[in-house]
Amino acid sequence: MSGLIANFPHDGVVTVNRVILKPDYTVDDLQERVAILCENVKTYHSETGFVGGFVCLNKGNVSNEGSSIGQAVEE
Repeated sequence: MSGLIANFPHDGVVTVNRVILKPDYTVDDLQERVAILCENVKTYHSETGFVGGFVCLNKGNVSNEGSSIGQAVEE
């Protein structure tokens, strides 16, 4: 994780959440809610150095660079 977050400590904790959007919601809705959640945590609940959060999308592709779980894709 140190490549994604500058100065991230080697013993830091990263939480990964999987979200399945309902049809009425968009990725923009999710990003807005994550931003509100992170601001709330940083302001009221973090005494140990909460850094932040981000949203990334899984397109279901398999990496050509060493994946051993699925078949590699051409692109």
